[in-house]
Amino acid sequence: MDLPRNCYENNDFLGIAICCVYAPLDECEDIPENDFAHKSENESDDEALNEYDDFLEAESSISTELECQLSLHDRYGFSTLCVQHLSFRTTCKCYHDGGGSEQMWVIFYPKAAILESCHTNPSIFLGAIFMGCRNHFKYFPEILENMENLRQLHLNGTAIKELPSSIERLNRLQVLNLGRCKNLVTLPESICLCSLKELDLIYSKLMQGVVLSDICCLYSVEVLDLSFCGIDEGGIPTEICQLSSLQELLLIGNLFRSIPAGINQLSRLRLLVLGNCQELRQIPVLPSSLRVLDVQSCKRLETSSGLLWSSLFNCFKSLIQDLECKIYPLEKPFARVNLIISESCGIPNWISHHKKGAEVVAKLPQNWYKNDDLLGFVLYSVYYPLDNESEETLENDATYFEYGLTLRGHEIQFVDKLQFYPSFYGNVVPYMWMIYYPKYEIGKKYHSNKWRQLTASFCGYLRGKAVKVEECGIHLIYAHDHEQNHGKAMISTFAGNVKRMCNPYGSFV
Repeated sequence: MDLPRNCYENNDFLGIAICCVYAPLDECEDIPENDFAHKSENESDDEALNEYDDFLEAESSISTELECQLSLHDRYGFSTLCVQHLSFRTTCKCYHDGGGSEQMWVIFYPKAAILESCHTNPSIFLGAIFMGCRNHFKYFPEILENMENLRQLHLNGTAIKELPSSIERLNRLQVLNLGRCKNLVTLPESICLCSLKELDLIYSKLMQGVVLSDICCLYSVEVLDLSFCGIDEGGIPTEICQLSSLQELLLIGNLFRSIPAGINQLSRLRLLVLGNCQELRQIPVLPSSLRVLDVQSCKRLETSSGLLWSSLFNCFKSLIQDLECKIYPLEKPFARVNLIISESCGIPNWISHHKKGAEVVAKLPQNWYKNDDLLGFVLYSVYYPLDNESEETLENDATYFEYGLTLRGHEIQFVDKLQFYPSFYGNVVPYMWMIYYPKYEIGKKYHSNKWRQLTASFCGYLRGKAVKVEECGIHLIYAHDHEQNHGKAMISTFAGNVKRMCNPYGSFV
């Protein structure tokens, strides 16, 4: 639901009414009528108490807890922030024995209940997902007519075994969530959902090692999640590279050693998540449209070759060209090139300024703002868990990294800040976050030799708890360094890991 503009400041806006209709999905076993009140005079009190205990047990067996998860998210779904989990327990027997009609649950949710920390979040949509813990949904009904108004269908975690071919009647469906449907082993042949934009198959058993060819025919799909699907080497068909609308591809926790070389044909791809793919050895040339690459916990990935860094450099040049042509990304994180990688891969030797801790300083050259050869900066930070329980916590359980840039001269001026929400799949730390930051993003009011010192500071949170910034760094990127050396300037071998000797001034030796 689209929230009103400036709703947090609007005193006339009191809150939200949310409702959901629940209907019985399966017939339940007959529950004995409560005849406790009709105890005969001949029955003993003990017998009556035993019957009452049986009644309570029967009543608890038909109780159902309904749940609702509220979340705020931006218009394009790049970041999501959970607001609250609500629950309601019902023991209405007519709901369970098939003798009653649908039940409606209405929630009046006040604006004041939304955490203050959410007020500055760029979220503009409120989503509500309803669940019933007694959901034994096994059979999806036939769809008898076109359903023009249904936009999202969330069947995740249900026990369905198949989808009817009539699902094609959902001709305006945009989101189909079949994640964790462990009994679902087949999709309708030649499934055609022409409006589908997001398909979630996380933890699905549909693949059996190979991505289904029918998925590669969903040309309208923009977000595809095939994480933890057991996809083997060779299991990603080259046809997946024909999904011309694809913007986000998540392949977390699979078994393949490589991905198709044709992935660079995905000219709209913005996000590629390959984290925890333990067998992944190499990454081919990436599309220049890419803005986020997550290869966290890919233990066998070869990162010292020039291919990865050349691809990221080309992505950076593509980003600069977009900005110069006034083509601005719809989400701020896509106005940078981001890399999430394991700290164990080490720090690239070409990064010139290193520092232990959460802040690093780099001196800018004379007339830096006029130098067209200076494209921007690479920033990086390494995050470790704190030894002791962190006292610094958020009001919610968010996981994100954050940087701030400051220019210093005769005075200090704040330039930019960004919160980045990585794909999160466990307590895997340490992370290394690298950001390619375009010089173009520094406002013209700072274009002066008065500003010659650039400071980058970092922080991070894991499930709402602060993490330690072990090390950070900054490097100035020049076009000629890359082009004159055919990309080799930004390839050089990684410097072991961050546990290197450090002089008293913080520079590594």
